[in-house]
Amino acid sequence: MAPSPTFTFADGRQITRLGFGAMRLTGQPGNYGPYEDWKGGLTLLRKAHALGAGHIDTARAYGPHDNERLIGEAFAAMPASERPFLASKGGIEKLGRGAEFIHPDGRPAALERHVEESLAALRVETIDLYYLHRPDPAVPIEDSVGALVDAKAAGKIARIGVSNVTLDQLKRAQAVVAIDAVQNRYNPAEGGDDAVLEHAVAHGIAFVPWGPLAAKPLEHGAPLAAGDADAHGATPSQRALVALLRRAPNVLPIPGTTSLDHLAENLDARSIAP
Repeated sequence: MAPSPTFTFADGRQITRLGFGAMRLTGQPGNYGPYEDWKGGLTLLRKAHALGAGHIDTARAYGPHDNERLIGEAFAAMPASERPFLASKGGIEKLGRGAEFIHPDGRPAALERHVEESLAALRVETIDLYYLHRPDPAVPIEDSVGALVDAKAAGKIARIGVSNVTLDQLKRAQAVVAIDAVQNRYNPAEGGDDAVLEHAVAHGIAFVPWGPLAAKPLEHGAPLAAGDADAHGATPSQRALVALLRRAPNVLPIPGTTSLDHLAENLDARSIAP
């Protein structure tokens, strides 16, 4: 059976499965410098939405702050009903561009502030999906997730996710509230935590693999059916994305890029996946 091109959350909201990860538009901690073409970033975000990217993924820590601000500006003039599905994250303090400036802060008071800052930067009244970016070793994950439960009850976020979690941490979060999405590193070249992925499948949770193309496009062995690569002229990046889309029906890859050509190439993988 061909994989579904869409994923439906427990509340009925449906999105197409292949999205766009915006992190690289304003720099990646410890790996990339800032992408300084602000106008180019606006163009690329709007193009991603126009090409049907299922959702746009960002975080308060990306930049820091600038990534959410870029996205907020990109879609500020668009009617709320036409804006893209946005996912962001809180629970990290990032005071500079280097990895050494990243510190988890999962205290409920910090997360309450992070949600407010994300709302202001994204220029929305409700964020479609908000993750605990990373569990804080000094704070029980139940307390951190509880802060997101409060934010949801207040109408500030619509769905709750957790990121960079173990299976045990995911189960503990689920004991507090229904979890809508998990975002962990996973890609065909390196694999990832299959136990978390399979648990997400069993519970109808969206699994959003970050780093879906690894450090560079996969050059080998994304398992396409015989003839697929020749028939569609699939690129290495497309082969990797097809492998993820076929891995499980709840996998929602979010490849990122700063190139309009690569953006179109990545999103074209949807035509190969069935």
